Amino acid sequence: MPRRILTLLWVVFAMVGVAQVGCEKESERRSAQKEIAKIGMTKTKIEKAMGYLEEYANKFQEYPTEEEGGLKALVQKPAYHQPEKDSLWRDFCSADELKDAWGNDLRYKLDEVQSGNTTKKVPRMWSVGPNGLDENGEGDDIKNHKWGQETSQAP
Repeated sequence: MPRRILTLLWVVFAMVGVAQVGCEKESERRSAQKEIAKIGMTKTKIEKAMGYLEEYANKFQEYPTEEEGGLKALVQKPAYHQPEKDSLWRDFCSADELKDAWGNDLRYKLDEVQSGNTTKKVPRMWSVGPNGLDENGEGDDIKNHKWGQETSQAP
């Protein structure tokens, strides 16, 4: 009889162990799904923020510079040196709209791109991605969909 009890206990413990491994795998799967969802949300936020940036560029005939605060110029009036710009400024979006799904600020820079005999300023926007490290648009960073397209239309 004690042998049967031990065998039964062994079977029960084995089943509990298998169930535990199954739960861990399910937890890992859910975690991966959450990361994929955050990546998708961040891509959407970047493209939406690029739209706000284009609105700004259309209004001022240029993208905000680092001196003007970069993306902050979309939510906070920069100290312009030209009075005509002061009167045109408005809130283009909220500060939350300039954060990725992990709560990090979106990154932005203007690249100069040579196209024939002219040089254009082309906006680049990215999120630091799941690892939280700013790799300047490389690694797991999530970039705007026009990144690297030399034919981008700049004002």
